[in-house]
Amino acid sequence: MTQQIPSKLVSIVHQLTTRESSEELAEHVGTLREEHWQQEQEDAPVDLWSSCWEQQYTEQQGASISSSNSGVFHKLKNLDIFGRKAPRDLYSRKGGPRLDFPNLRKFKQGELEPILKYENLIIKDVFGEVYRGLVCNVPITVRKLISETECLDEIVIQSQVIHKNIVRLRGCCLEFDNHMLVYDFLSTDSLHDILHINVEVPLNLGVRLSIAAASAGALAYAHSKASIKLLHGDLKPANILFNGNFVPKIFGFGVSRMAGSQIIPDISYMDPVYLETGRLTKKSDVYSFGLIILELLTRKKATNPDNNSLVRNFLENHKHGRKSTEFFDKETAVTGDLALLDNLADIAGECLILDVDLRPGMKEVERRIVLIQSRKL
Repeated sequence: MTQQIPSKLVSIVHQLTTRESSEELAEHVGTLREEHWQQEQEDAPVDLWSSCWEQQYTEQQGASISSSNSGVFHKLKNLDIFGRKAPRDLYSRKGGPRLDFPNLRKFKQGELEPILKYENLIIKDVFGEVYRGLVCNVPITVRKLISETECLDEIVIQSQVIHKNIVRLRGCCLEFDNHMLVYDFLSTDSLHDILHINVEVPLNLGVRLSIAAASAGALAYAHSKASIKLLHGDLKPANILFNGNFVPKIFGFGVSRMAGSQIIPDISYMDPVYLETGRLTKKSDVYSFGLIILELLTRKKATNPDNNSLVRNFLENHKHGRKSTEFFDKETAVTGDLALLDNLADIAGECLILDVDLRPGMKEVERRIVLIQSRKL
């Protein structure tokens, strides 16, 4: 069900929907595309879409060649004689031709319709529904946004982000009433599931540090290295997914912008300053990441009503410079690793400081976690 924005969050509306003009976007995207390919090409998986894209563009060319001889048929096809919106008409009216960028596939309604069934539903949240399925025998994830808000600029930006620890947006479909976003498919298990549902899965300190370091690296990249600075705005364990090699990948960059102003993220992991001011910044993501570190340390839900004192007690402990041993998960709290755990707890505490100016940037967070990781090795 759509959540209404509380009165003190009204200012979020402007923040979530503001984006640069199309002219500025076009300039940024060119730089962004080149930079990301140079930095991350070696980590990109084999592109399983190549033959599928080739087929799509061949069909488009053929349609273009024959269009001069089928004008009457085209008009009849797009007549809404049953009171429905014709797919191609929707595509054009929603600005589909503006999405002619490399690495962004325009999926057809007929390709995605078979996937949008209850048995394929894997996630349902405030932004919409997420399904899994196959197109051209390639596994994909499809997000159906609740809102019909204009979001083409954000789609273009997200499609150019190529990073080994960020779930890649492969394309979209504008032939439905709601926007459909198509991503690479990953495991249905998230960090939330592994920490709090599949609790029998062992997670030693090395694994937890790897997850933290990779996720921090993805955020640092989004905040600092991309030509257009990318903010997440809904960072939480449920949005950290894994591929077949247990490599973490952050899911959901830009979705809060795409979803529109009447829908807000899960406030459980949101920065209190963001909640108060409605202004999303890099330090908002830093706060959310601090909660993720805390959950990696404790294997407890930082925002669970039954543990509502966890964050408060942890911060009080950190404020007075006391060791955080009592908070650590017993599986990792072994004598030889306590110093490393304390170092990681220090990072979490700094990320959760209410004064945003005192919080570290994600680049610094990544550097410190990688250092702890190297000491563990």
